[in-house]
Amino acid sequence: MANIADILDHSGHGGARPAGARGAGAADCTGALTLRPVEDLAAAGHAWQAFEKEAVGTPFQSYAWVSAWVKANRDNGAMRPLIVFAYDGARIVLILPLAITRVMGARRLEWLGQRFSDYNGPLIERHLLQKMGPADAARLMARVRKLAGGADCCLLAKQPEFLGGLPNPFVAPGSYPFTCAAHYVRLAASWQDFEAAHMNGKSRRRLREKEAKLSQIGEVEYVRIDDPQERALLVDELVGWKVAQLVARGDRVPFADPVARDFFNRVARCAAGQGPARLYALKCGGRAVAMALCFADRKRLVYYLCGYEVSEVTRHSPGLLLLVHLFKVAIEEGFEVFDFSNGDEDYKDRWSDGADNIMVTSRAFTPLGLLALAGERAKLELIRAVKRSDKVADLARRLIRIGRGATGGVKS
Repeated sequence: MANIADILDHSGHGGARPAGARGAGAADCTGALTLRPVEDLAAAGHAWQAFEKEAVGTPFQSYAWVSAWVKANRDNGAMRPLIVFAYDGARIVLILPLAITRVMGARRLEWLGQRFSDYNGPLIERHLLQKMGPADAARLMARVRKLAGGADCCLLAKQPEFLGGLPNPFVAPGSYPFTCAAHYVRLAASWQDFEAAHMNGKSRRRLREKEAKLSQIGEVEYVRIDDPQERALLVDELVGWKVAQLVARGDRVPFADPVARDFFNRVARCAAGQGPARLYALKCGGRAVAMALCFADRKRLVYYLCGYEVSEVTRHSPGLLLLVHLFKVAIEEGFEVFDFSNGDEDYKDRWSDGADNIMVTSRAFTPLGLLALAGERAKLELIRAVKRSDKVADLARRLIRIGRGATGGVKS
């Protein structure tokens, strides 16, 4: 079976890379790098956090996110972290947060925590990213596979097509789209300009009416939760809301298992200023009725997980009120982009003015790996087919609800 390095010499768009493109016929820009697997994650934390301040990446490659995932999965015998630091001399230039998992008996190399990360990939020095092409990434990953003792296949899921405005070298030729794109809206210089561009007079009036009616139930306040203990309690409540809403709709529920709850609890308990997580809440009468877990990413605010209480407040759209408030907060704090991350929810279409492709790169190295990847590809294609038809999607949700009723449980 062909080695991955033999095929990763074109762009991730399925066509040939233009002459002079990064990595096209050039010397390997990663061959001289020294690769060192991380044995003690806590000991590597200081260097990791210092590097992430300057490197190109996303909040999902931050030390706070990755370390929380590793700790939450400490008893997961089917997943072994493989975190690799790449050095140019004594200087860190690349961090690869990877894992070896067992899928259908196959050893699969993948991004660590790619189940919950909306954007998977490396932390990489910009100068290296400017030089690095898919062929370089392929040769690097071949070295990583040797460090791992081999793998049957590689599945790099939910990768942004671009990193820091440059083509992502880990998106290989033959990569295929994830089940959805990532959406965002560019923020204006002032709240007044943004409001005028995205909300007409009727919309603004309706929002004021909703907030006024909500205030009749209890005092309305918008807050950012910075206390780690309060944030952990509220994030657990937010995840519970999200699980209930997904179950009610008949959708897949990725947050139902104890590992997921433990993971989000650890993300939330990270002290303010020590990680990218931010929790915002709309409170009514002193209790949170809508919340949003966001991540600060330089000039982007990533809107990751949102939910609202189902009660007498629901009719007044607390989730929408909080979202609009967050647009204002993001503008006031100097963010330039409000990133809805990946997903096909209707409200993202309503507010977004741009979308980025999210890609999946896969490669089998053994027949067992080929079988495992075929199953994964079939699952994603089925999801994409269901999403293309509202009638089929509604039928799928009804069947899921019937199945849950028959088994008496929720599966992630």
